[in-house]
Amino acid sequence: MFKHQANAPKRVERGRRGRRSRFEIARVLSACARRQNKGGSQRRSAEEQEVPGTTLQHGSGRKERTDADPELVELFESAVA
Repeated sequence: MFKHQANAPKRVERGRRGRRSRFEIARVLSACARRQNKGGSQRRSAEEQEVPGTTLQHGSGRKERTDADPELVELFESAVA
């Protein structure tokens, strides 16, 4: 993890119309995926990250629906800035 990532705030200021930034969504999805890999539920992960469960469903569904090389999808959907 890079220094600027470790010091990133948990909540990123929302842009126009209260939408989350791409970086914030990627960070949340990454944190939730780590929790789910350890046996946690999607609902509990969403609660811990303070996001609606639909945000997680949409983000993970978008990755699955993308017709591209899985490694490229992972790169472009990652929280690396």
